[in-house]
Amino acid sequence: MFSAVIATSVPVFGCVIVGYLLVRAGFIGAEGVDILNRLVFYASFPALLFSFLARTPIAQIWQTTFLETWFLSLAIMYGVAFLVSRLLWHSNTAEASVRGMNCSCSSTAFMGVPLLVIAFGKEQALPAILATIVIVTVFFGLTFALIESSRHGMASSRKALFLTVRSLVRNPLILGVVFGVLSSAFVTLPKPILSLTELVGSAAIPCSLMTIGMFVAGQTARESVEGAIGPSLIKLILHPLVTWGVIRWVTDLDSTSKAAALLLSALPPATSCFVVAKQYNVLVAETSGMTWLSTALSVFSVVTILFFWGAHP
Repeated sequence: MFSAVIATSVPVFGCVIVGYLLVRAGFIGAEGVDILNRLVFYASFPALLFSFLARTPIAQIWQTTFLETWFLSLAIMYGVAFLVSRLLWHSNTAEASVRGMNCSCSSTAFMGVPLLVIAFGKEQALPAILATIVIVTVFFGLTFALIESSRHGMASSRKALFLTVRSLVRNPLILGVVFGVLSSAFVTLPKPILSLTELVGSAAIPCSLMTIGMFVAGQTARESVEGAIGPSLIKLILHPLVTWGVIRWVTDLDSTSKAAALLLSALPPATSCFVVAKQYNVLVAETSGMTWLSTALSVFSVVTILFFWGAHP
């Protein structure tokens, strides 16, 4: 069992370490990191999501129980982090919403997909894709709306709705999902097209993991770690516990889906959280610090869950 944990963890965090070393050794600079990140975000990952969903029967895509489990765990975590920020850290609504986003919205695409593929096989990537849809469409949208309402009051509700819809329409991950589902439901694509998307998508897993390591290597601990320790511990410890509670007492998932939900909840915040924080200039330093710090610490949370699940599936 321990060998299985090692076999799952080493490829994932090994790629992260490779990316980290490439930057620290000076082989890749900041410009190269940005280019690779854009390649993954705008081409490889959308192609991976599209090709996976296009060849998945439409009846298998809509997993209601998993979606309910994931939504409920994120809603609880978002609410807890929001209230803690308001009551204990005396944050305003915009800051509390960004912290709620950071503590609940895991890196389900860039880190979750490759983790589940390596741990359970290529066909088990669907939970991470569904989790990404929930994060992007519901909780990013909620964060946009709360930030806008905090800055401009309820009069800005139309603007917040417009910004939310625009961000979803432009998001290449969502586009990959939408077109993949449509293809699964209505169109049988020619084999050369599917082969092309699978070839482009095959770069997503290793490149996305190395990009995370590159991002971590480019951060300065002293400048960004202040204020990030508490939220990082909430994300990596409390979120899996909340998810376990939902799985244990509220919903009924199969064994593999339970493991997938727990692993996804133990991951660091999505790198898109930093994009949102920077766009609105809210908790930018804390979000940056939390991203790299929780990414480094997530090796312990992920390995712990893999080890625990191996002993008590």
